[in-house]
Amino acid sequence: TYNTELADLSDKRYLNFYLKMLTPVSPDFDMEVYVKDRYGNDPAGVRLKANGYVTSYTGEYQLVSVPLTQLFGNHAEIDKAQMTRIGWLSNQLNGKVDFKVDDIYASGSLVHDVKIRYSNPGCNVKGIITVDSVLDATGPLSYYINGAVNPSGIRNNKFGNLSAGKHVIRVTGPNGFVYMEEVTLKDVELVINTTITPGNAGAIVKGGSGSYTYLWSNGATTPTLTNVAEGSYTLKVTDRANGCKTTVTVNIPAIPVVIETTKAGCTANGSIRIVSIPGGLSTVQYYINNVANPAGVTKNEFTGLLPGTYAIKIAASGGYRYKTSVTVGGSPSAPVVTSVAANGNITVNVTGGSGKFTYLWNNGATTRSLTNVAPGTYTVTVRDTAGGCETMHTKTLTASPSKTLSANTLSVYPNPVKNSSTINLHYQFTDGVKRQITLRDLYGKILYSAYITEATGDLSIALPELRGGMYVIRNEGKDPAALKILVQE
Repeated sequence: TYNTELADLSDKRYLNFYLKMLTPVSPDFDMEVYVKDRYGNDPAGVRLKANGYVTSYTGEYQLVSVPLTQLFGNHAEIDKAQMTRIGWLSNQLNGKVDFKVDDIYASGSLVHDVKIRYSNPGCNVKGIITVDSVLDATGPLSYYINGAVNPSGIRNNKFGNLSAGKHVIRVTGPNGFVYMEEVTLKDVELVINTTITPGNAGAIVKGGSGSYTYLWSNGATTPTLTNVAEGSYTLKVTDRANGCKTTVTVNIPAIPVVIETTKAGCTANGSIRIVSIPGGLSTVQYYINNVANPAGVTKNEFTGLLPGTYAIKIAASGGYRYKTSVTVGGSPSAPVVTSVAANGNITVNVTGGSGKFTYLWNNGATTRSLTNVAPGTYTVTVRDTAGGCETMHTKTLTASPSKTLSANTLSVYPNPVKNSSTINLHYQFTDGVKRQITLRDLYGKILYSAYITEATGDLSIALPELRGGMYVIRNEGKDPAALKILVQE
């Protein structure tokens, strides 16, 4: 409830107040207002939403005007000249509802219907109150504000250039007519909302007329700043319609330096590119290893680079300097492959590249070198795992010099031999050292192996399932030698 001094409402038409809900309410929520005189007489209240005095209850102030005839009802005992209390009741039974009521006043004459409209001031100046009509009044009317004659003329029904606050309007006329009403003007301020990103700032203005001028501390006259240097900037916004001004200061972070690289692939084709630099720089120059960019000192990309680490410097007018180290990945060159072939082995040596390689031979081997393979031509592909560079290298392995194999020292029979049959090997050496006897295919794959320690003897070899073709029996130990056999399908 709201208690006030004795108020004479006997010649008024409306009870007015501003209502604002502080607690969200349900759609079926309603509130009623009532009055009470000094003797405690209080007629039934009037529901605001049900009777159309508000359309909804919101979190923003809204003006509510209720006819006093509705509030007084048909209660003759009400002393309209000595009213003391205004109250509000909620129909919500559960929980608490918070609301705020402001600027309570009575308006309207029972004798003359006076209509007043107003526009709120912007930046606390240029508010307007206009007495639109005084129905049924005759003769010239005089207009006063806050106890003084209207500065625009006593007969002028428009009061201009008003600041925010309460203003008492008085209208007088013939036959003792007097009408007074209190009008509250609320200031409409300019509000600047800003968005900040590195090197940029934007401003959105609310309030006022909607037409503004902009002036930044760096001289810019647009709502946004783009690609500016790090620092503090102040924006002054002016409302073109009423001259209202407001300012805001923002701190803009620097645009970071962003650098991208591409790997070098088997040659000098790596690159370093400066993608972004702080805003506001002028006469920007780029250096690599303390030398101006060979493509042009103002070019932001360095090309034709081998793998390695480079010193990058960015310079600009005004003393700006930025230095950093940037590494270009990749392989500096294709691997260089050399080899030695002897005694059934191919030994490979690799130089250049990153030092990390994979190997793939045409016989399926994945080792760097081949050992104990049959004579023939072999090709290896060496791949640098860092840069992806590849080199193919081919080497021919010839048969190792061996003693003449005669029927007296080493012999095999039958030869040719049918597939999946048995061959007999007779050997005769000058000493009885340990020797390894193997059966290999032409790719060097061992199909059979046995050790002998006697100087003279025989071996019976059961052939596995073999394809028709040439195979090699070898003495892998002392006095190395090879003997071919033909397998027939």
